[in-house]
Amino acid sequence: EHARAFTNDRWEALTKHLFQMLIADHHMQEGIDWSVSASSFESLNSAESVNFSGSVNRSLATMLSLRGSGWDKVDLAPFRDPRIYAPWSATLGVRGSPVALASAEKSAQLLSNSQTPVRL
Repeated sequence: EHARAFTNDRWEALTKHLFQMLIADHHMQEGIDWSVSASSFESLNSAESVNFSGSVNRSLATMLSLRGSGWDKVDLAPFRDPRIYAPWSATLGVRGSPVALASAEKSAQLLSNSQTPVRL
């Protein structure tokens, strides 16, 4: 039971990884740059938009979809941080359902209109 605190079956773990993927401009969980933080945005002035090395990624809008029990109690504060959005737009949409998605007890999906395209 103690090890369960470190699994991806917790909302905190799911949202932490999604948030880091968003701000670090990474489309997969593997290889996320954990050195990027919301405070990285403070070094940019409002006129600067992007560092194409992948160190800063801002969004126009973000849609977060949460499925599973307790979805309505998830801490969304990191996704509401205005520093991760363009200075003139800070929009977060949230949808949720207590019904699990397929066999996953909890699941989270993030759709973002950010400044950089997904590189395949």
